[in-house]
Amino acid sequence: MRNLEIKSTKDYSIFKQLEGNRQIYKNHVNKLVKAIKENPTLLRYVPILVNEELEVIDGQHRLEAAKKAKAEVYFYIEPDLKLSDTQVLNANQKSWGVMDYAKSFASLNNVDYLVYIEFRQQYPQFAHNIILQALGVTPGQYNKRTRITDRGNLSLNQAFKTGDFHVHDVAVASKFLDALLDFQPYFKQYNQRSFFQAFRQVYYRVEGYDHKRMMERMKKYPSGIANYSTVPDLMRELEIVYNYNISEEKRVRFF
Repeated sequence: MRNLEIKSTKDYSIFKQLEGNRQIYKNHVNKLVKAIKENPTLLRYVPILVNEELEVIDGQHRLEAAKKAKAEVYFYIEPDLKLSDTQVLNANQKSWGVMDYAKSFASLNNVDYLVYIEFRQQYPQFAHNIILQALGVTPGQYNKRTRITDRGNLSLNQAFKTGDFHVHDVAVASKFLDALLDFQPYFKQYNQRSFFQAFRQVYYRVEGYDHKRMMERMKKYPSGIANYSTVPDLMRELEIVYNYNISEEKRVRFF
């Protein structure tokens, strides 16, 4: 096992930003600056990692903080490291959030992640997992618990973090999320995971589902949807609403 050579410099210009690495967060940098000023030797114990081109693989926030604090930067060189190594390193750290991964892959012109970011902006009411499943799972997969990508046995979230996330149909996803959003005036929990799961089963699996009819019944239904926590119970509530004041022969069962 070779010994790592730790080097140091105040010439910050020698370092390069790795294309596709996550964005710099000013609050994080400012906290580090404060810590460095309180303990000037702090960076000696956490050197940044760079490749042979001096592209920063790990430690870009420390580098920015060192610049602000005018402190010595400590670093070591590992040849042949690239963006995927940065992502693997950060996949095991809590600091990388879903938008870090999305922006990282989007910066490399990955269209699927550009679409994901656009949908997060277009539908801020919905959390990451809802947007992810709306875009990344085909209607035919909605009755399966295990989510797999077309590149192997990876969960949708794992695929998202490794760059293997794929959008199946933008128009279908948008139409579904618009339909889900229609419940906002009538049900406070419209954007919760359990309701999303219940409604998608109805929307995609109930033969002949008519969303216009659902919304017309919803407007007239006096008591509203009960706030149940389980998917089957919420599906029963949706069935009751769908069939409200409808003759027996025209009623539709969701189970």
